[in-house]
Amino acid sequence: MYILHKYVKFQLGKEAVWKLATASTATIPILIVIEFTISRKIPVIQVLAVEILAAASIYLLALYILKALKSQDFELLRQAFPKAWSRYINFLEGLIVQ
Repeated sequence: MYILHKYVKFQLGKEAVWKLATASTATIPILIVIEFTISRKIPVIQVLAVEILAAASIYLLALYILKALKSQDFELLRQAFPKAWSRYINFLEGLIVQ
C-alpha cells in the first residue's frame, strides 16, 4: 500500500476496512467445515469449486448485511470489466445495494 500510495492517491476509511475484514472473517468457519467434511469424499477439483462458490456467497452476503457496497463500487466494476459484463454487474448491484 505504501508503494501504491506514492503513485495513486487513495484513502481507506476505518469503516470500510472494518466491514471488509468482518466479511472476510465470516468465510473462515464455512471453509473449515467444508474442508473437514467433504474434502475426503470428493475429488480435489470439486472441493475447490465448492469452496470458491461458498466463500464468494458468504462474502457477498456479509457485505450485503454490513451494507459495505455502494453504487460507486459497481460503477468502478463497470469501468474495469468489458461492456458485455455490464448486465451482470447491474444485476448484482440491484441485489446488493440498498
